Amino acid sequence: MTREEFYTLFTALLTELRSDLDLSGLEPDTHLWERGYLDSIGMLETIERLEVLVGRPLELCGDLLPTFYTMDRIYEAHIAPGART
Repeated sequence: MTREEFYTLFTALLTELRSDLDLSGLEPDTHLWERGYLDSIGMLETIERLEVLVGRPLELCGDLLPTFYTMDRIYEAHIAPGART
């Protein structure tokens, strides 16, 4: 999956999960937690949905939270070719 495809799919996912929020300012480097797009429950839902999108479990070990701060970090840590599987 390319970076651009991921951004499109992830934005659609957040739009579905957080229909109560305006996502018009969402950028690849937007801090998802500071802007209220993710919280602890939302992160669990997001991980579940991402695993379906990429067709494999995400590696969830170590200091996981920082890899979910931005779309850029999620892509690099979990989606990009060569990301840990």
